[in-house]
Amino acid sequence: MLFKKLFQQKEEEPQEPERGPMMISKFDTADVETLTAAFERRHKIRLPDSYRRFLLKYNGGETPNTVFSIGEVSSDLRALYGLGGAGARWHFDKLGRRLSGFLKDGMLPVGENAWGDAVVLKISGEGAGGVYFLYHDRPREFLPLTGDFSDFTAQCASKPLGHIRSVEEPYRPMSARTGLPSSSVRAIRPMRTAPAVWELEGPTITGPRISKMSVIASIPFITAVSSRLNTPALPEHIKGAAPETAATANSAVPVSASPRFDPPG
Repeated sequence: MLFKKLFQQKEEEPQEPERGPMMISKFDTADVETLTAAFERRHKIRLPDSYRRFLLKYNGGETPNTVFSIGEVSSDLRALYGLGGAGARWHFDKLGRRLSGFLKDGMLPVGENAWGDAVVLKISGEGAGGVYFLYHDRPREFLPLTGDFSDFTAQCASKPLGHIRSVEEPYRPMSARTGLPSSSVRAIRPMRTAPAVWELEGPTITGPRISKMSVIASIPFITAVSSRLNTPALPEHIKGAAPETAATANSAVPVSASPRFDPPG
């Protein structure tokens, strides 16, 4: 009987979702064609055509829940570098002086995994356009992946993102208990800063950082909820927090929209 229960429990466990085509959250593509031409002139290189098309369309991007297994290499892929609006974390400039060393070998790092290992593009010499993998602790040991950048992205796969929580969702239980609208409950209990929310279609926003100002502004709502729930109203240290309003006014951070995904083509 025990084995039967364990077997049934095993069958009921959620299965690992199958991976689909690689998804990418592209970076800002404003002036990307001008920036790409300037990048090529500055480093005296010519980017392979398939990678250049990718850069002009996406300007790199973050690639959540993405992996690839090609030849002897199995790895995740966190992001592909970009120019201009890519931001400091995934901008080509982050490579600093290392970039010149790669270029001398006819190579250009174009992305990385969670461990700092690099996806590298061969930009000159025999086999130009090919994609290689370089472990961070094995200098100049380039492992071949594919002969073309488009072939590389085609062999990357991403997990489905699953359910995306809306901004209102965390507050619905309390809203149901108090009878107050979700917007009022959100003023009482603002969300702490969360990582950007990924999605397939349309913008999703994360909540603002909590601040003393938001607590002070919510005093009337807290009193109303306390009376409905028959709980003590405000602790003394919050009642006395009003004089700090002006000093903390600048600590609130506006909500930010997450990027949308497009499968690379």
